[in-house]
Amino acid sequence: MNRNWKNDLVNYARTDVNAAAQLDLPGQHWASLGLRWYSFGNSTQMVISLENGTLIGMVNSGFVVRSRNYGIDWENLGRFSPNPQRAAVYMGSGRVGLGDGEGKFWYSDDMGEHFVNLGVVTAAGDAVYTLCHLGNGILVGGDRAGHFYRSVNYGETWTDLGVIAPAGSDVMSMVYLGKDIVLACNSWGDGHLYRSIDAGLTWADLGIIDPTPSGLTGMCAMPHGMAMLARDLNFYRSIDWGLTWTGLGPISPVGTESDFTYLGDGLVIIGDRNGRIWRSSDYGEHWEGLDILNAGHYIWKIAYCDGILVCFDDDGNCYRSEPARILV
Repeated sequence: MNRNWKNDLVNYARTDVNAAAQLDLPGQHWASLGLRWYSFGNSTQMVISLENGTLIGMVNSGFVVRSRNYGIDWENLGRFSPNPQRAAVYMGSGRVGLGDGEGKFWYSDDMGEHFVNLGVVTAAGDAVYTLCHLGNGILVGGDRAGHFYRSVNYGETWTDLGVIAPAGSDVMSMVYLGKDIVLACNSWGDGHLYRSIDAGLTWADLGIIDPTPSGLTGMCAMPHGMAMLARDLNFYRSIDWGLTWTGLGPISPVGTESDFTYLGDGLVIIGDRNGRIWRSSDYGEHWEGLDILNAGHYIWKIAYCDGILVCFDDDGNCYRSEPARILV
């Protein structure tokens, strides 16, 4: 990912030769690639970006799929578990980790070409719902029973940190802000947020961020200690490493559903429950509605790789947006 794409294009557009040029940001134009996952079971559980155009996806039927050309074509890597893989993480240098609905952790060190089952890592075989890589092989994760877990060797072995979130709550999202600070949130019910300042070893309950019994729909980390959190119609932002949060109102009138995707230089993308893409170019301060890709359907997952956005709706349709460009 080119984290300076926006600055480069703006500087180019400001030169005398290109004084009339306009900046076309990522996500402005989308093309439908069709029902790319139909034969694998339709609905998307997760899709993540690796590098060099490679994407790994998990389908609700338990199949794992891979694209090596930015989402145009997909290959079936197999059905690892009758319960779908719900969590995925890329750890760099070809290393990929998956967590499935039976509590197992799957590991690949060759961009998903081969996966090894490293066994059940959760306390009672509960589903692994989130995985987060902090760097240098340190992973943290959470399951559907409120347990948090930690590994220091790329997932080869795990330590159960105990029930951090309320028992029975799904630990749906974790993000790493840097400086050993990690945030975690459960997906349904009480809206509590949890924070670690020692790379996931210990956790503090920051209390209820959102008082409504709505589900977590997305969380993302941004530079300089900034983070965002969405719960249905509500949207929050922190600028102090997750300590305090400010409600900025709804992004979409119908509610958001996908994870946030941070592209760098203040640009953020998210999808809503009526098939529309929303974009902010100022770290979430303001939002604009872009294309409706499939009215009446959720935008479920969005991945970003080498300037190209790839997303799926809740019916298995795949869409792609080309990189930012200069319009003269």
